[in-house]
Amino acid sequence: MSHLYRGLKNNSDKKRIADFFELHPTVFTSWLHTLTYVRNICAHHSRLWNRDLAIEPELLIKPKGNWITTRYENNKRVFYFLCVLRYLLNRANPNNTMQTKIENLFLKYPTIPIKFLGIPSDGNGNLLNWKLEKIWQ
Repeated sequence: MSHLYRGLKNNSDKKRIADFFELHPTVFTSWLHTLTYVRNICAHHSRLWNRDLAIEPELLIKPKGNWITTRYENNKRVFYFLCVLRYLLNRANPNNTMQTKIENLFLKYPTIPIKFLGIPSDGNGNLLNWKLEKIWQ
């Protein structure tokens, strides 16, 4: 999809698609590229856990919908990517179950420290509650 989107001849078409997701076309292009990159990591059974992303999604500076606060803006880590995915899904399918699936995955593997996803701490080593961010409510 990222190649198809980048290959569109008319910028007005790109803008119309990005507008559906309430994103600037440049940000949307970046996010699609990162989606492709993460998909390839998963499809080839590579490690996604505790990894810096080589293809980082652009930071969303002026969100038009619910988004994360700046302390979560480590776009090199998987948690930011999960927020990107959530943002896109909330526009395409507002009734998606992504959050429930992620919470169930964390419950299934309680000994795996989720901090390595890129969830920040409060300075005392306590993880911030990511579920309180607007995008996850």
